[in-house]
Amino acid sequence: MSIKKKMGMGILAGALGVSLIGGGTWAAFNDVETTSNSFNAGTLDLVVGNTSTMNFNISNLKPGDYFTKKLVLTNNGSLSINDINVHALKLAGWSDVPNADTTVGTVTNTENEFLSQFNIEIKKTTGGAVVYNNTLAHLVSGTGVGELTGTASVAPAPAVVGLAPAATIEYDVKVTFVQDSTTFNNSRLHVQNKYQGEKSNLQFVFEATQMPGETRNND
Repeated sequence: MSIKKKMGMGILAGALGVSLIGGGTWAAFNDVETTSNSFNAGTLDLVVGNTSTMNFNISNLKPGDYFTKKLVLTNNGSLSINDINVHALKLAGWSDVPNADTTVGTVTNTENEFLSQFNIEIKKTTGGAVVYNNTLAHLVSGTGVGELTGTASVAPAPAVVGLAPAATIEYDVKVTFVQDSTTFNNSRLHVQNKYQGEKSNLQFVFEATQMPGETRNND
């Protein structure tokens, strides 16, 4: 091997050694800065005021009877509420009471049929806008949902807030045992006779949902 080739290989090996020792750091000057960041999730907290007013325990009802209750909802969280929905859940205690009559025979019915005899109307106390008007059977979970506030998801920006933090909204809730004069075929007996002595237990569930996500900068 010539002297020139030996010198070339020596220089290459030396350069490789310098590269490995340096670890890829080429700058002599350096500056490091840090920032402090926090990510704090807000709270969504819907409060039903004076829940005793929404505990219905009305007995000895007959078709045509009705009663009205006050519903007060408050946003106790830090986030604005978009929608407030209400639905109903069946609780234990239903028992069909067969109605026996010599003219039409023994008549039975389901809990949903019984609940369909009761209409529930929910309207805002201020302004009187009706936000829900249908039967209790429709309000039972899996059948229907009542939307108590407007939705922001279909509104252009700025979005419509259903209920702002610390805000309160009131509703009048009217439940009516609807009177139906329908009779059985070839009989003067009213069909609603089959509901005599029956009872259904329901739980009302109020669900609040958040506003749609949006671009956020430092507050």
